[in-house]
Amino acid sequence: MPADTLEPALQDVNRHAVVVVDGDKAVGFFVLHGWEGIVVNERNIPAERLYLSAGFRDNGLRRIGTIGPQKILQYPLPGADNVVHAHKVTRGGIAMNETQELRNRLTGIFERSGWLGYLFERAGSLSPYPYYIGAGCLVQTVWNELTGRPPMYGISDIDIVYFDDGDLGYEAENEVVEQGKRLFAELPFPVDIKNQARVHLWYPGRFGVPLSPYATLEAAIGTWPTTASSLGVRKEPDGSWRIYAPFGLEDLFRLIVRPNKTLVTESAYYAKAEKWKSRWPELAVIPWEA
Repeated sequence: MPADTLEPALQDVNRHAVVVVDGDKAVGFFVLHGWEGIVVNERNIPAERLYLSAGFRDNGLRRIGTIGPQKILQYPLPGADNVVHAHKVTRGGIAMNETQELRNRLTGIFERSGWLGYLFERAGSLSPYPYYIGAGCLVQTVWNELTGRPPMYGISDIDIVYFDDGDLGYEAENEVVEQGKRLFAELPFPVDIKNQARVHLWYPGRFGVPLSPYATLEAAIGTWPTTASSLGVRKEPDGSWRIYAPFGLEDLFRLIVRPNKTLVTESAYYAKAEKWKSRWPELAVIPWEA
């Protein structure tokens, strides 16, 4: 084992040396920096499959590395805190803690919106399924606040995602969709409800892009087209907010549209970015190859 790597790990509480053994023989060695997980480039499919087969989970955490998007795979430890630390985002390998101030600003904007407040309250009836209100309507509400536009400007629909891998049939999903039509009948926008556990059944045929089944709802959000729109929010029964933002909230509040290349194609990214830019000219669109 390399002594120059082991020695710093023994002296730094944020570094954790891990030795892989086969019987009494050491066959591998690596160091975890913090406990976020193991980082795998999204294109390294064999390595990802190996880690998943060993019990690691894709909880949707992502980072932007020097050679493109990377997945952070996590291993659940019995008795440990296995909650996904979705408040961290990394750029170019440098971790930045998402400030509580941004989270407070986000929920403050939502709390000032009458129709969003109604939406969050009614969405709680979708339990027992894990769910989030996601992407467009939330992001665009923030953009409207930051650019001084009316609260509902530019919003065309509402996305609600949930996760039920116990029944992947269309009929089961359609029951939830019909429930949503009754729950949200008074909202000013159509509501699109999708079970993320069954997206892999129809996504390749519709978009021509292969997709493995999502293991969790958070893993699905981590593949959404941009870093800012990879966002899911819900209100818990006790009134607290649950915010899942695998790339953080910085791009959202800086009006930056940046590609999350995990799943979206270049052409689809530019089509979406150009549509948004036409409605919110203040947005800064990051080129695909940046």
